[in-house]
Amino acid sequence: EDDKLRDAVSRHGERNWKSIAEEVPGRNHTQCLQRWTKVLAPGLVKGHWRPDEDDLLKELVAEGRKNWGQVATRIPGRTSKQCRERWYNHLDPSIVRGYAMTLSPGYDDFYAWCIVEDAS
Repeated sequence: EDDKLRDAVSRHGERNWKSIAEEVPGRNHTQCLQRWTKVLAPGLVKGHWRPDEDDLLKELVAEGRKNWGQVATRIPGRTSKQCRERWYNHLDPSIVRGYAMTLSPGYDDFYAWCIVEDAS
C-alpha cells in the first residue's frame, strides 16, 4: 500500500491527492495525504531528538507558539505531532519528575486504600 502511494505521489506530485487516492485502493484523499505527510514524505526525521532540536522547540514555545503545525514548520523534518509529544512528554517544565522521592511516609498505605475504595 505504501509503495502504491509512493508511486502515485511520484506521478502526480504532492498536490493532487484525489488523483493519488484513485491509485491507492481503499484509501481516500485525506488518508493518503495524512500517510504521506506524517509517515512517508522524504525528509521526515524519526527517532531521538537532537539537543539543537530540543533547544529550538523550547525557544518556540517560550515565544508563545503552541500551534504545533506552525512550530513543526520551524523544526525541519519534525511533524506537529512529534513536536507536541516532545513538549508535553519531555520538555514541559510543569512535568512532575521524581515525585516518588518526595512522598511522605504512609503515602503508600493511603494510595492502596484509595485503590481499594475506588474498586468497590
